[in-house]
Amino acid sequence: MAPSLNDTRKKRKKLLRAEHGTSVTTAFQLLRELIVQGKLSPGTWIVEGDICERLNMSRTPVRGALYLLQREGYVLVHRNASKSRMVVAPLTKEDASELYPIIGRLEGLAGRRAATLPQLERRGLAAKLKQINEKLGEIARSRSNAGASIFDSTKNFTGCWWMPAPVRV
Repeated sequence: MAPSLNDTRKKRKKLLRAEHGTSVTTAFQLLRELIVQGKLSPGTWIVEGDICERLNMSRTPVRGALYLLQREGYVLVHRNASKSRMVVAPLTKEDASELYPIIGRLEGLAGRRAATLPQLERRGLAAKLKQINEKLGEIARSRSNAGASIFDSTKNFTGCWWMPAPVRV
């Protein structure tokens, strides 16, 4: 039996909704990644048109994504008498208080595991870490708002010493 015209329309509506939801989800994930990686720094004004161009998306999914980011605290709305603007939310003391204990435990675990490496590997690891740490020091001394550079350097630093667990049979 062939599907009726109503069944076909219902399926088409479901597909359209799924695509729309997917676009919003995609925009949300891309924007959150830009914020987390520091490519959209805290305090940066969010210009919807620029974001649409950057993500190669229309305004509707970007607006939906910005609304979700606002609900999750990644984006703040500043309102004044004539208009409102969105900005990337700053990292708060409460955020840091939640993150640092987790990071400290992970770094402690990684340090203990690195200590078990053969001496030659430990020396190579120490040289890489020193080089990345110097780069982070340069960024800190320049007091630049280089969020992406900080993120990339920190990711490289973490990637050096965070090794996969040995395979056990």
